[in-house]
Amino acid sequence: MVFIQNSKAVTGENPEALLTCFFSGCNEHFGFLKQHGFTSVSGLEEQRKGRKVLSPFRAPSNITPPFEAVTLFEKDATALDITYGGENYMLDVHICYGHVHRFLLREVFQAARKPVFSKLDPARAPTIKALESTLLSTGKTLRKNVDFVTDINPKILERTLTIHDKLIEENLRARNEREMDEAAKLAAKAFMERDYPRVIAVLSPYESYLSASGLKKLDLARKILLNV
Repeated sequence: MVFIQNSKAVTGENPEALLTCFFSGCNEHFGFLKQHGFTSVSGLEEQRKGRKVLSPFRAPSNITPPFEAVTLFEKDATALDITYGGENYMLDVHICYGHVHRFLLREVFQAARKPVFSKLDPARAPTIKALESTLLSTGKTLRKNVDFVTDINPKILERTLTIHDKLIEENLRARNEREMDEAAKLAAKAFMERDYPRVIAVLSPYESYLSASGLKKLDLARKILLNV
């Protein structure tokens, strides 16, 4: 499955209310991890001197979207992070093993052949109702499967790596297809306007992947500029 976020920004409810719901919901529905030896930290992610840092969230506050909120649970070399925000108010849950491999939680469940993995897709939650529902269901699923997730079997880890790599490949392919479609439209418009340098600039990066029509436009543009 390819996860493609809509580029159109989503209008969410009151930012302060959403963030209060997120942090309290993470504590309520994921706090059981502390019983398994995890410690937690949470806050708003900010850039300071080229580094990402977490700043504590305190209400009331004058938060304006987009924001990036994080609750992180850590134990030894295993870390689970719940992130929320961005233009689309996306809620994602990742788990990192050995400070190296970071996966979507749903990828681990898929590798373990757990049918519920399809319910763990990154979710858009611009409302308190959607946010509460997603935190509740995800936390409940994790609680039922906490042992295999936090102490992953090497075979499951290997399958997770395969699924993760495939997902990246699918997303890159989908992105390239969108970019090529956009390039084809720009080139067609430029060709009609006899802007041949623009045709070449737009199509050249994709020359190896162009259709017969695209290659013909590129070839003609080059010949016209060279007076061939």
